[in-house]
Amino acid sequence: MSGEYNEAREQESAPMVDVAEVDPDLLETLFVDGVEIPFMDFGPVEPTLRLRLEGGEYAFRRSYPRRGFGAVLGKDANDLLDEGKNFFVARFGDRHYLFLR
Repeated sequence: MSGEYNEAREQESAPMVDVAEVDPDLLETLFVDGVEIPFMDFGPVEPTLRLRLEGGEYAFRRSYPRRGFGAVLGKDANDLLDEGKNFFVARFGDRHYLFLR
């Protein structure tokens, strides 16, 4: 068994997580504490760690519960805007996920 594990570790292969492309035409706007945040609802599917939007790759930063997320997300969004960061929020299942470029 350990030989199979070591062989798998040594193989050069594609990344473990494929980067999904987000169609910008499907983006909605989420309004949180006066901030407009690009938003995509993926529904009841498993979340991913990376997404691609208009050629830029976005990485997962943190998640929020579906209910009561506004106060924390609003502060995070304002901080990210102050830092000049590009970001958007995606919903997977019952949580909102913040992705950063």
